[in-house]
Amino acid sequence: MEQFFSNNPYALYFIGLLFLIISNKNNNNEEIDKNIILVYIIFSLVNVFNIIEFKYNLTVILLICFIELQIINLNSGTLLVKSLYKIEDFAFMMVNKYKIIYFVLCNLLLVLYRALNFSNIISDILIESIFFILLIHIISKIYRNEFRVNSFKQIEDIFEKKAKKFDYKNALNQNSEINFKLNMLIDIEDKTYMFRKRSHSSISLEALMCKINRQEEYDKIVSKIEGKPLLFFLSNIKITIKYAKKIITKILKAIFYKNGIKRFIKRGYSTIEMQWIRNVAISIGYEKVYRRKIFEIMYSNIFFKSLEEKRRYYTYPEYFYKNSRLIFKMLIVYVYLNTVPTFLYINNNRIKIDNILKFYKIVNEGEIKGENIIERITKEELFIFIMGLSGKKIDENLYELYSKYIEKYNIDTKKVDNILKQINYN
Repeated sequence: MEQFFSNNPYALYFIGLLFLIISNKNNNNEEIDKNIILVYIIFSLVNVFNIIEFKYNLTVILLICFIELQIINLNSGTLLVKSLYKIEDFAFMMVNKYKIIYFVLCNLLLVLYRALNFSNIISDILIESIFFILLIHIISKIYRNEFRVNSFKQIEDIFEKKAKKFDYKNALNQNSEINFKLNMLIDIEDKTYMFRKRSHSSISLEALMCKINRQEEYDKIVSKIEGKPLLFFLSNIKITIKYAKKIITKILKAIFYKNGIKRFIKRGYSTIEMQWIRNVAISIGYEKVYRRKIFEIMYSNIFFKSLEEKRRYYTYPEYFYKNSRLIFKMLIVYVYLNTVPTFLYINNNRIKIDNILKFYKIVNEGEIKGENIIERITKEELFIFIMGLSGKKIDENLYELYSKYIEKYNIDTKKVDNILKQINYN
């Protein structure tokens, strides 16, 4: 054993770092950040003194960070069990939160400088000064934590707390009030929601198919491609060309339409699951649009697929197993409606309202205890709440834009106007 360690400095280095992070083990996010920063500092010192070859140093550090983020701390809760999801989560956190790309490039500066063999006192001082300035800047950005997300355990706790009051039999009853209102939300917010079977984000083959097809066309094709979409499209050239044309047309419209790409990234095509995950999970950095979108796309799939897998082992009546997908879909919408914030324009001021319960209290000027708000709220009040989810101001132009839904759900626009006037006068 002694000979093993004396001939393997990398193993000794790894074990030393492992003991270091274990001794500092704490599930508090700030303590985890400090551990990663400490590991970064050790990595940089080893690189500065050229103790271990850079590629081995980097391998050990990445492995240590993975152990710290995915194995030692318990913030992933009981959901994140699949190895692929752990790797995706690790990659996102290392790139977006722990600035691994900038950190590696910063350290490569020293490696490349040594490789050039252009060494003198002045250049050494200059390069090392630049290196330490960059390193301090990177560590300060990590410490400031400009983009912070809640742990999987915290997100799961929020979901399960709201899910406790879900009555799946009532929600699936087409004659019930709650079924009507959940379907109204789905129809207005995410038309592809009920047709998507596997994907929870807008970036997938299934989601694209849903968007570019009418429902009848989608239903005909989806059964044929399920489980083997790539094989299906490779063997059906005509259908592939048809889909390619539709997708290219949409992309070109986004490019050439005024602010098309910006509009697409900022507002467009988020699914209900993506909207829920961003509102619940992101605690700091919501305004970081591109980072937020990447987070939504990745984590909506990771979280809801993991949650669905976990719920398979719950003890439900036989009725649940026969309708598991539909119940899970309705459960997500129910939790979504009870969780996400909306916006109201009161005296021309845009005011954020944290959830539907607070919205109901503002509109009705009353306290509600122990009652299902979704069943109590009127369809006109729900229409106002839904419009506010994306910050829409309700006026005649909006009535014209949503005339199909107003007619379909028999929404009385005069009642909507009266509700808004009553709020304005308060």
